[in-house]
Amino acid sequence: MMFKKAAIVLLGGVLVFGACKTISDNQAKTSAKLIERKKECEFQIEKAKDFISLSPSLIKLINEKTANPKLSQPSATAGYNEGGEYLLITGKLPKLDVTEEIPSALVIEVKSFDFKNKQVTVSSDCVPEPFTVNLGDLYAVFQTVDYY
Repeated sequence: MMFKKAAIVLLGGVLVFGACKTISDNQAKTSAKLIERKKECEFQIEKAKDFISLSPSLIKLINEKTANPKLSQPSATAGYNEGGEYLLITGKLPKLDVTEEIPSALVIEVKSFDFKNKQVTVSSDCVPEPFTVNLGDLYAVFQTVDYY
């Protein structure tokens, strides 16, 4: 009888240790993923700044809220690229969970377009889940209007 109790206690200790080890491993993986997402988010923010710095039209849009009518934006008629990168320029960015910085623009990846409702589902390493934005808030990363 004493042997059974000792075995049960020992087995319970092993199970508790195993559970703690699993929890610890999962926390380490989650932490590593969060650190990687933070690096990628900061890269996307810097990339957006670089693209904007090359475009006087985008600089004017952000600083003066004046849009050049010839700015390149995705549309059903002008063309679009699902899976492509665009600049998201809006005063209503979603909550960025891996950075304190509130950027004026963000490089995002388009998941899908809904031209009927003028909505786009996009993703970013700065936000854990894909989110929806207005089609009019997306701009091509390279603005030909500034060079031709």
